Amino acid sequence: MGKAQSYKKENRLGLIVFILSIIICLITISYAAWYQIYNGKQENTLTTGTLILNINNENNNISILNAAPIDDSKGILEEPYTFTLQNSGDVDVSYKLSVVDDDEYYTKDNCKQNKLDWQFLRYAFTEGNTTPIIEDLSTNSGVLKTGIIEANTEINFSLRLWLKTTATNQEMGKHFHARIKVEALQSN
Repeated sequence: MGKAQSYKKENRLGLIVFILSIIICLITISYAAWYQIYNGKQENTLTTGTLILNINNENNNISILNAAPIDDSKGILEEPYTFTLQNSGDVDVSYKLSVVDDDEYYTKDNCKQNKLDWQFLRYAFTEGNTTPIIEDLSTNSGVLKTGIIEANTEINFSLRLWLKTTATNQEMGKHFHARIKVEALQSN
């Protein structure tokens, strides 16, 4: 009988170790899944390999600092922010160009509390040598252009931003930091 009881104790101990191992694995997997779902801040990006955004300015960010309101006739004379969109592939690509807040720059500049509201911004957007489109930045939620760029071509753009004349005194002296975002759009 001594051997049988010893064998049962070893089996129980093995079973307990096995169950504890499974519980620890389940806890670890559950935590990893919870952390990825609730705390993950990764942005999924699709790289097409054909669209290239070349920034022609030495300073790669778009900024307005300590702005004073000006009218459109002076705004379109501001120094442009220029960039080129190039399709290096052999297939036409649908794209969307947007102005988006540069949150990293706001953090670096430590001016999030001094952020200029988009409703007070005007822009002039030019594609190649065309007549500039002049609108409020908030009108299209920052979308400058959607279109199709043909294979093996490039398009030059320029963007000018200014504080519009209807801006209040509270908006003067605030900051605006943005960047250009290009997205390849899926076609049907």
